[in-house]
Amino acid sequence: MTSMNDLDAHLDRWASWMLAAGMSRRTIGERVQMIRAFRDRGVDPIVCGWEPIADYVTRPELAPSSRQTYFVIFKAWFHWLLLMDVRADDPMAKMKAPKRRLGQPRPVSTDQLAAALASGRFYGRTKTMVLLASYQGLRAHEIAKIRGEDIRNSRLTVLGKGGKLSVLPLHPAIAMEATMYPARGFWFPSYRYPSQPILARSVSHTVGLALRRAGVDATCHQLRHWYGTETLRSSGGNLRVAQELLRHSSPATTAIYTKIDDTELTAAINALPVTIVQRTAP
Repeated sequence: MTSMNDLDAHLDRWASWMLAAGMSRRTIGERVQMIRAFRDRGVDPIVCGWEPIADYVTRPELAPSSRQTYFVIFKAWFHWLLLMDVRADDPMAKMKAPKRRLGQPRPVSTDQLAAALASGRFYGRTKTMVLLASYQGLRAHEIAKIRGEDIRNSRLTVLGKGGKLSVLPLHPAIAMEATMYPARGFWFPSYRYPSQPILARSVSHTVGLALRRAGVDATCHQLRHWYGTETLRSSGGNLRVAQELLRHSSPATTAIYTKIDDTELTAAINALPVTIVQRTAP
């Protein structure tokens, strides 16, 4: 059996290997944290078989998306152990990937967002976070680390998932917010460590709590869903435009974020060209 020190040493090496491969520090941290959480359940992540892995990824409290994420992390971990000759077999070879389930769009409604913004419940940093999520489509971790220098010439530079750098048109509401923040440095520095940004979970918690206080039972990420839905509508249904603004690598992912309502579906059907002669009732 391996010791805890062995695992920590291997995790440090794995983290360095992933960093050299160009992976983002956020992704690396999440992967290492998950393997440590697996260890904390009394399982040795270096020598274990497939059974405890299956138990871990099929826990009833996990959402389907989390099961898929954990499965991918385990595959990456054991693949690395094989590459490094730490173990000679791959327990993941005996497992089948969880069935991928497509998510459903779950944006807040425009009326809900308007009512929340008019409620007077949002102040200072919280209001800015809400606007960044809804009018710029930023994720919580992207909001957390936004800096003054990210805004130049009516453009917003965003370092997104996987270290992907994107430059987006700046919404006028965000341009107005920018005048109240420093031109350099983090907009939302940590209270405890001012040289560092706040944590993504702090953004999610702050925005979610503010929305609930305004009478809207929604999350920070649901504001991004609203952004995706409304950019699709405002672009005349151009999925590629919404995909670029959401910064998705695949339009299939964008489709999960964009909700089409019954009115739009009915209008699309009724707008079909007439190519047949209408029958009259006998």
